[in-house]
Amino acid sequence: MPDRSPVSLLQQLVRIPSGNPRGAPRPAEAAIGAAVAGWLRDAGLEVELQAVLPGRPNVLGRVRGRDRSRVFLLESHLDTVETDGMTAPPFAAEIREGRLFGRGACHAKGPLAAMMLAMAELARGAAPPVDVLLAAVMDEGWRPSRPGTAAAGEPYVVDYAMATDPAEPVVRQLEEAVRRAGRPAEIRGVHYGTDASKLARAGIPAVVFGPGSIRQAHSADEWIELRQVDEAAAFLAATIRAFA
Repeated sequence: MPDRSPVSLLQQLVRIPSGNPRGAPRPAEAAIGAAVAGWLRDAGLEVELQAVLPGRPNVLGRVRGRDRSRVFLLESHLDTVETDGMTAPPFAAEIREGRLFGRGACHAKGPLAAMMLAMAELARGAAPPVDVLLAAVMDEGWRPSRPGTAAAGEPYVVDYAMATDPAEPVVRQLEEAVRRAGRPAEIRGVHYGTDASKLARAGIPAVVFGPGSIRQAHSADEWIELRQVDEAAAFLAATIRAFA
């Protein structure tokens, strides 16, 4: 069985370089994809490596639910931005005062670790209400501009507007899971690009949720509070178990 400690899992992920190659033919996500797939298999999930480009896979992990006709999707990404200008060692995964430092610690290997831990928890208990799919995807960090999209910022952030009704069950149940744990919960829009907008564009209600702060993403001393990773995993598992 895999070590379900958020510390050891996140250290493993951060220590694997997976910088986005910005269109160059490099196998950026091959090593981390293999590590994620192996960990999920050991946790009892059905796992598929989906080849997108040479050495650049998506990793899909599934826990079967009681209702096989419906799917609850968790999605994060495998790639990170570059390490230029970092003041913290990018791949040492050092821990100081409850924080883990390194490239991708916050964006987005910390959230990915939380999702993996939640999936492991679901796999070892009673079947969840619906199928649960974790998609750890490649190439979130760089997409060239295409006709019909808006590009802004560096490096060429392409995104769409997203609007998910706060009354959607996934929004309400996630909020309730956070509040039941005695933590404050606030529903609000975000000003940065994520893959959630692509899901919303396809008609899938989507929520941007996870540990860490966007202020730490891509920063010179990128870090995340380990406590938040553990809490986020618990919130996600509770939300999925209550999903109707």
